[in-house]
Amino acid sequence: MGCRNCATTVTKFFSLGEIPLGNGFLTKEEIPHERTYDLSVGFCRNCYLTQLTKALPRDTLYRKMFYFPSAFEGILDARRARARDLAKRLRLNARSLVLDIGSNDGSQLQFFKKLGTNVLGVDPARNMAEMARRQSIPTIGEFFDWALARKLLAARNLRADLIVSLDLLNHVEDIKDFLKGVKLLLKPKGTAFFEFFLQRELDIINHEHVYYFSLLSLKSIFGNVQLQMYDADVHNGALRIYVSHPNVFPESARVRHLITQEISAGFDKLETYQRFARDITNRKAALVALLRSLKARGQRIAGYSAPEKGNVLLNYCGIGENYLDFIADMSALKQGLYTPGTHLLVYPPEKVYQAKPDYLLILCWNIAPEIIRQFRRYHAAGGRFILPVPTVKVL
Repeated sequence: MGCRNCATTVTKFFSLGEIPLGNGFLTKEEIPHERTYDLSVGFCRNCYLTQLTKALPRDTLYRKMFYFPSAFEGILDARRARARDLAKRLRLNARSLVLDIGSNDGSQLQFFKKLGTNVLGVDPARNMAEMARRQSIPTIGEFFDWALARKLLAARNLRADLIVSLDLLNHVEDIKDFLKGVKLLLKPKGTAFFEFFLQRELDIINHEHVYYFSLLSLKSIFGNVQLQMYDADVHNGALRIYVSHPNVFPESARVRHLITQEISAGFDKLETYQRFARDITNRKAALVALLRSLKARGQRIAGYSAPEKGNVLLNYCGIGENYLDFIADMSALKQGLYTPGTHLLVYPPEKVYQAKPDYLLILCWNIAPEIIRQFRRYHAAGGRFILPVPTVKVL
């Protein structure tokens, strides 16, 4: 296949095989009809972009979502701080417009609105868009692309002082079309802010994540659509990117420093990613060996949270009823459904205290500290936690 950024031939270096969608929760009647899809990753030697070799149609992935940022206190705290910091840095006021692409349930825009700015969300998930509207966050329930940007510009003369997109840019297959839309709606001195988890070791491979960015690849991507990445930093494991029209702001020393670090670490070489692939294989072996050992000793193990990345991990490792007694998740939308591939019935969190498993496998490892706080009574009573990523450990 050709690179989605520069059209150079992509070299495939790792595959998780054929697995179902990580967010493809099922009713019992739907289980016999479940589909699986290839999940393989390749590397472009020209622009250094790591990407899925096959991407699924966006309608297959995003028309209904099960992820609610507003359900997690830590995420809300981060979004409150992000709104405050960006509003101060960019001097936003009552005349400013903040456009959130991939706005989900409106939880980020609510904090900009409280600061007095005008807000608008765009999200294709119908349930998310409706939830945001109920919170008085105006939301367009469509996919964002250049065509939608043209319609918004023509119909509303819409231009944004700040365009925010959280945990989305790496999901967009036609990234050049998407960024051309961003460029069209960005005011001459506006800023586009992108944030997503830094995946230095490819720990969150799934069908939704088409790309696994480095700063090296991002600089090429933005340059190809006449945008400039003028600042970047890493905060709590997330990569934060500040983008503008060319030559509006000087490129920061932080961008140059991060790119120099990547070159030193080999992010411009295929061999680095091949090593990451071996690490994933070794982590799988370590996790399965731990679970097998615990079950041999008669220990009861439950899974907690059923996010997309966690479901991909379970399927890749072959972890289902053979190792887990049950799985629980706080999302009411998931409860009563079956997990994709592994077909575990999802229970509410109270099940953990009722069944009292010896171990809880945390499948939303990126927010493990918050989960551990939520289950401090379970921990105090002797329950233990298993973290599968970045290294397998028992707490």
